[in-house]
Amino acid sequence: MISSKTVIQNEMNSVKDKVDRSKKLIQDLSSERFRWDNSSQNFKHQMSTLVGDSLIAGAFISYIGFFDHYYRKVLLNSFQEYL
Repeated sequence: MISSKTVIQNEMNSVKDKVDRSKKLIQDLSSERFRWDNSSQNFKHQMSTLVGDSLIAGAFISYIGFFDHYYRKVLLNSFQEYL
């Protein structure tokens, strides 16, 4: 009888510990939701500008290479406005 009581008590303690860890994990993950939402929105934005970003990178590599910093900035801004 005392042995079975001890077994039940140990099981209850084990279950309580698991529940406590589960609650902590849920709290920790819920705080990550904001970061995940921001990452998802940022990824959507990156995907929507991928073609233009690629064109600007190609133009930069092809045409802007030998210009100085001032003209690079001017050309880059005109490319961005055009796209």
